[in-house]
Amino acid sequence: MFRRFVVASVMAAVVAFAADWSDFAVEPDEAFLEGKLYYEISSAKELAWFSKTVAEGETQVNAILKNDIVLWDSVSGDTNYWTPIGLSQNLAYEGTFDGNGKTIIGARSENALEKVDSVYNGFFRFVGAGAIVKNLTIRDFVITANHLGSDTLMTLENFTKYTPKFYSIVGGIAGVNWGVIDSVNVIASAALAKGSTSTKTSIESSKVLVNGYLMYYFVGGVAGLNYGLVSNARVDSLALPPHASNVVMYMGGVVGANKANVSNSINESDFIEDVPSMLGGICGLNEGTLEYVKMTGDMETYDGMVGGIVADNRGAVAWAQYTGSIGYTWAGQGASLGGIAALNSGTISKCFYGMEDSERKLIQTNLGDNGFGISPEAYAGGIVARQSKGGSIDECGVRATSIGISTKSEKSGSIYTGGLVGIDSGYVDNSFVAINYLSGKGNKNPLYNIVLVDGTHHYNYYDSVLLQTDVPRDTSGIDKSLMKSPKFTWLLNTKFRQKGNKGVWCNGGAYPLLAVDGRRPSYSVARYVNGMPFDTVYTDCDGHAVWGDSIPDPSSGKALKNWQFKNGDKMVDVAADNVFTRDTSVYALLENIEGLFFTVTFKDYNDTILQVFNDVGYGRTPAYSGTPLFRDSAETKYAYKFIGWTPEISPVYGNQTYKAVYDSTVRYRTVCFNLNESYFKCTQAYYGQVGVECPENPTQESDELYDYTFESWSLDCKTLVVKSDTSVFAKYTAHRKGSSSSSENDVESSSSTVGIRVVANSVPLRYSVTANQLHLEGLELNKAVALFDVQGNLVKREVVSTERMSIPLSRGGMYILRYNGKSLKIFVP
Repeated sequence: MFRRFVVASVMAAVVAFAADWSDFAVEPDEAFLEGKLYYEISSAKELAWFSKTVAEGETQVNAILKNDIVLWDSVSGDTNYWTPIGLSQNLAYEGTFDGNGKTIIGARSENALEKVDSVYNGFFRFVGAGAIVKNLTIRDFVITANHLGSDTLMTLENFTKYTPKFYSIVGGIAGVNWGVIDSVNVIASAALAKGSTSTKTSIESSKVLVNGYLMYYFVGGVAGLNYGLVSNARVDSLALPPHASNVVMYMGGVVGANKANVSNSINESDFIEDVPSMLGGICGLNEGTLEYVKMTGDMETYDGMVGGIVADNRGAVAWAQYTGSIGYTWAGQGASLGGIAALNSGTISKCFYGMEDSERKLIQTNLGDNGFGISPEAYAGGIVARQSKGGSIDECGVRATSIGISTKSEKSGSIYTGGLVGIDSGYVDNSFVAINYLSGKGNKNPLYNIVLVDGTHHYNYYDSVLLQTDVPRDTSGIDKSLMKSPKFTWLLNTKFRQKGNKGVWCNGGAYPLLAVDGRRPSYSVARYVNGMPFDTVYTDCDGHAVWGDSIPDPSSGKALKNWQFKNGDKMVDVAADNVFTRDTSVYALLENIEGLFFTVTFKDYNDTILQVFNDVGYGRTPAYSGTPLFRDSAETKYAYKFIGWTPEISPVYGNQTYKAVYDSTVRYRTVCFNLNESYFKCTQAYYGQVGVECPENPTQESDELYDYTFESWSLDCKTLVVKSDTSVFAKYTAHRKGSSSSSENDVESSSSTVGIRVVANSVPLRYSVTANQLHLEGLELNKAVALFDVQGNLVKREVVSTERMSIPLSRGGMYILRYNGKSLKIFVP
């Protein structure tokens, strides 16, 4: 994520630039490529020469990058100011600039002017109508347009009628684009607009003179203003300008304002900083067309108008997806949050906000108390926050966790929340909503809050069971069992059988998804047997339709041979992996049962073939007779048990494969913590679990000779890998009462010792028990060690040859250890 403090640090370095790159310009080599002359650019100095050449009037020259180029390198000291290509509208770039898959890194440029209408900046300041910029990646850019304002004074009357409007326009690739920008990437860069908003008045000759103006920002990751085509653009980690008061800000991840076309583009940035006014994941202001665009990042802590795709849509948006979350804490008055658009007076169609069931996506804002007792104002909608008269929404969907607004104020008359539209004066058709919560105060509706009845609202539905909210007199709620069905997806595609299949939605097993990103639309497949309707199935997102092969009429003496569909005047077999591209009817091709045999295959869970029968007669039920079913659970968390086959074994009327199904249960082991001589407790841990929670601060009571202090556990609780029943012993240090030291040969003895107790200030004898073994540490060489059970039977006797030894134990219980003339009782759980 590209934070604003990073931008601040690099902008501070701009003032230290030694020179423009053009001061070091070097002419590159030339080459003919596909009949056109290109300059082959391999270095920053050659790129600077190219920019300088365009600035001198040769605007139609072509370039192709041969290497990645670094324009800012603090290590080498090459930290020079970048002069954009196409410095003015009259010198707009008109050639072909082919990035050739290469990356330009670290351009720094600020264009600061006063007393002009507009200030523009970008790596290309102006891309002309005949230009093509393609196959280019820019990274670590900081491009700034700074309008310094004007000191022009005018009368108060003229100021009221003709308030001056100034513009600060900036884009990562282009300030303004009239041409084609295709297949570009903008990564970890900043597009920053600045502008003076100062005002002053003076009185001369009894006249009030005013110096004031309205400042606009248009900021985009690719282009500030787009009058041409931006396609196949990707933006990641884009930083936008910080909040500026008294400024109208239109900012978008791809373009600031779009007057033409943006298509097949994606913004993957998270916008987390305080950027109020008008912000869209793709576009700030749209008066053209946005299609096949996608925003994936989260947009949080924003004031103003925020849309997942566009802030203010006055044009057309189609095939757009937003998969992030929009949230703001303590928003100001008039906050509007929409999954696709904040404001809509244009058309929005075939758009989707949200993700699969498992994803938590939300639109949420909390309103602060304005302190004046005025009713707070805010709007939130799954597709649009506010839709005006003339705006339309068609074939759109929402799958979100929560949409809501909350406020501390007791007044909530101007708060509107809707599953599709917060407040609506337009047209909504053939759209759906699946949300868990519709929270907050004010006016709430699972679909929309209609304030003007001029628009029409048809075929719009929400999942009433998922929402778990009773909406009185509402008839647009649909049980999720239907809304999640393939049939519901097909009904959306056909406007509930009112139109032909428009191929907008696909069903991936849950709620409908847009048929984009490789997903195929849902179509119906009507099946006929002997000319009569049999059933209807629906295709999945891969275009496949799945059905059983049986025809339930064995008494007719006929069996299914294949399914066929009409292709012109011919009947064509339906292949097993057939992809359906339209609503289709298929017909059963039957054959006589007599002499029909089929192949039946039994497979294990991992597709290992267990048994194959090649001669199962029509209508016969096969039976598995192979090796017993077993799924190895060694070194796994689970134990497995065979429970049956999928599909269930039944009479076969065609070739059939059955796959083994196993139930799984977690394998648990017992871990016991021996805290002291008289107390231990056990817990369950699953096989292979790493780490267990050991009891804190166990204690061992004092005896006649010693006080005991807890030292540690015999095993590391955090790294213990549980693969068997395990005992963990508390280790204690023994301190002889009334003495600061003890004999080096002292070995503690007690009636029952569970933990390991070590004599302080002496050569210690320590023991522990793990995996049915007794471990001894701190032994003296050439001393005898003998272990007896409580019946006096010798278990082990050995002369010590090392400081450590282990003795195998066949069972738990009490043992007696003889060592160095002392006896020690040891209890093994």
